[in-house]
Amino acid sequence: MLAENSIKTLRDVVKDEIGLKSFELAVGSQWSSTSTFHRERLRQELFDRYEAASMLLDLSGIPQLQDRSVSISHCKSTGGYCVTERDSALSVGFDVELNERVKPRHLRQVADASETIDAPSHPALWTAKEAAFKCFHGFQQPRGLKDIRIASWRRLALEGAFAFTLEAPVPARGVIVDNGTLTYAICVILNDSSKAGGF
Repeated sequence: MLAENSIKTLRDVVKDEIGLKSFELAVGSQWSSTSTFHRERLRQELFDRYEAASMLLDLSGIPQLQDRSVSISHCKSTGGYCVTERDSALSVGFDVELNERVKPRHLRQVADASETIDAPSHPALWTAKEAAFKCFHGFQQPRGLKDIRIASWRRLALEGAFAFTLEAPVPARGVIVDNGTLTYAICVILNDSSKAGGF
């Protein structure tokens, strides 16, 4: 599955499985961690697209948009962001990772044996936990990925796509798409008025 197809698949799965009213996802090699000024470029894109406050350009802070939840991610081959309006989700987390970089030794540090066995793949578990971690900010954010527990996985009809639910620290849900080279994950904490979609 090509990267462009993976992004379309991820958009479709997020809309179908989670039922977000608004959801935007942008991914590109210009935001990869190997691109010069990738973080600055990505922040500038968000600033221009959403007419954000200038503090969004401050790389030392967490990216924030008024009335929207935003999450960014980078790996060596790509990077990007996802945005949803807060009437759809209280918070969104996005992660992308090269599958070859996720090693069993990394998972032993962030997951117990049952989580690892239940997961569709090591990259799926890693990106799901990373995306979930990014849903939390400030005092609500767990100390580390080990404090986040994936409760269940469900294979979806589309190749390489899975839905997951989060057990701890609060109920949330998400999806991953694995194209064989990269795994993308989106996790959301829905607000009470938008419990559309279902697992």
